[in-house]
Amino acid sequence: MRIVWRGCAVVIVALGQPKPACAQSYQDPPPVLTKATRDAAALIVKAELEQAGDGPGQLNTFWNGLVFYALADALPGVAGKPGIRDVSPYWYLGELKRNDKQLGSAAGASGSTSAVERPGLPMFLSLAIEHGAIEKSVSGTSVSLSTTPYAFLKLFERDSPSNFEKYGLWRRLGVSASLPLSDTSATASNLNLRGVSAWSVRVRAYGDHSTRSKEFARLWQQRIQPKIQKRLDALTRGLAQTFNSAKAFSAIKDSLRTITVDTIKIFLASHKDSADSTVTELANLILSALEKGIRLPITEDKLQVPDTVEAMVTNELVPALQATHRDLQGIDQEVNEIVDQVNRGPLLTIEYTNHRADSLSGRSEVQLLFQGRLAPLDIIANAGVDFYHHPDPVRNQSTVRSYEAAVTLQGVLSQGLFPMSASSGGIVLSASGRLSRVVELDDFIAIAQL
Repeated sequence: MRIVWRGCAVVIVALGQPKPACAQSYQDPPPVLTKATRDAAALIVKAELEQAGDGPGQLNTFWNGLVFYALADALPGVAGKPGIRDVSPYWYLGELKRNDKQLGSAAGASGSTSAVERPGLPMFLSLAIEHGAIEKSVSGTSVSLSTTPYAFLKLFERDSPSNFEKYGLWRRLGVSASLPLSDTSATASNLNLRGVSAWSVRVRAYGDHSTRSKEFARLWQQRIQPKIQKRLDALTRGLAQTFNSAKAFSAIKDSLRTITVDTIKIFLASHKDSADSTVTELANLILSALEKGIRLPITEDKLQVPDTVEAMVTNELVPALQATHRDLQGIDQEVNEIVDQVNRGPLLTIEYTNHRADSLSGRSEVQLLFQGRLAPLDIIANAGVDFYHHPDPVRNQSTVRSYEAAVTLQGVLSQGLFPMSASSGGIVLSASGRLSRVVELDDFIAIAQL
């Protein structure tokens, strides 16, 4: 079999090699194809950089779907039936709320306006401040640097679901340090540890608010996965029925894939970065191949699609796919509701803080930090003890400096009393209190916020 597309197009010869083709971009691709192509390009570039030359092979994951979208776009369609341009792209993992915890300034630190501290640990997964493993935040006159040992394990082993479970202990630990504000430009290369005014260690003793927790996975499987699976089933059925019904077209698809992979290899040889422009250019290259190899030949009657396949695609497969994508349009809100629900689960953290610059006697504190929900209120509670390393009797100092406890209660007032989430609207009501007994002064200190 020999199929030749003339003009400014790719020439395909069965088991042959690609010939050069002049530049031509896909004219106004449907949104679902644009997003799928960019997803493919992003994965190819990422794999090429991280897996030493395995990038082009990632096209296989997306190829059948891309060809199906281009094929459906080339068909004339049927009045009253949704076409491929009516299939909206979906981002069911588009913008999850961040629920990684940063070990910021303590409630009593400079610049802090909080009467209580939230429990939790940071989840930063790169090396050095510049890459995110060490998070930097500014509060008042201090700078807080925070990280977790798991962030540095990524240097040696790739962050994956299996490694996430394997190194669960390291995910339970977090450390932070506070420095004067003059060190806001501190990086891993010029960080002056002598300027550290306080450092902390946290251990997550109970609970997990991450989107990899078992509770999040349970809710995901219960509420989100069925909708995603319905979409995958519709697409898989469409691909199987389309290409199994047209063996000749399937052969053309496979030949075009081989040519496109070779073209991607040439492109990646001169593009060794993950810049957005690189992903965009690669996506346009793939779209161009689909334009030249699929859409144009069909629209120009140089490639015939069997009537049975055309009827099946336009009357059954595309409408079914459009319906599943429509069901996914509101999924971001549902995912964020799950994140809110997980974040309301109980979380208990133990924290040790060493205040290096506080006094000549040296001072440390140990706290229990709790977060949970006591319906209809969210609650954050702290309890701790503050002690001297070298108490000075002349200053009336004993080993225990102070005891303290703090609590914050928060709810949302709207038509009903305290609905599940503040994001649903309404007035947020919050009350905080902190009570400390300073032993050396034999005095109580109370702070209240509303």
